[in-house]
Amino acid sequence: MGCRRPGLRIVGYEMGKRDSQDLYKNGGLISVTSRILIVDVLQSDIPTELIMGIIILHAEKVTALSLEAFIVRLYREKNKAGFLKAFSDQPEHITSGMSPLKNIMKELQLRRVHIYPRFHEDVKKTLETRKVDAIEFYQHLTEPMEAIHHAIVQYMTVTLSELKRSNKILELDDLNVESAYFHSFDAVVRRQLDPVWHKVGP
Repeated sequence: MGCRRPGLRIVGYEMGKRDSQDLYKNGGLISVTSRILIVDVLQSDIPTELIMGIIILHAEKVTALSLEAFIVRLYREKNKAGFLKAFSDQPEHITSGMSPLKNIMKELQLRRVHIYPRFHEDVKKTLETRKVDAIEFYQHLTEPMEAIHHAIVQYMTVTLSELKRSNKILELDDLNVESAYFHSFDAVVRRQLDPVWHKVGP
């Protein structure tokens, strides 16, 4: 059974055991969460030795105790030929700490890593083949919401100013309130303050 027909199929919590077993046996491209997959592998509902490959998303979250690492160990016990690829779109998470990239590759039993920026020629061509249709909705804030937002911005401004004032030897120009709106802000702050993290007060 190919990938185009019937295409990507999803194994969800609402699917019965017999239905999921039949789906696995028919093969094809299947999307399944780590929690469901680990149960199905342990119960032998899925023929692990017949899996052609596994693609893991959000590889930056993989640790020695994560379900993905456990799944990979079980997968490799019965399947040495299948491929394994892991992807991450948050490289900032693998730049701080004690060898995070090395640990991730160790847990996933991978040997090679490729880092492609968005302006890489191959990535650029792939993204340009299908333009994204973006629809933006703007929700007006109520007066209490505006007051809360204003207070948070004030607190963030004061906190960042204090960090910059007490750590003048570091390059902290990138730390501003605008960048705090992104999910990676905490990782950026930790990376910037890593040399003096033991001196940063509460």
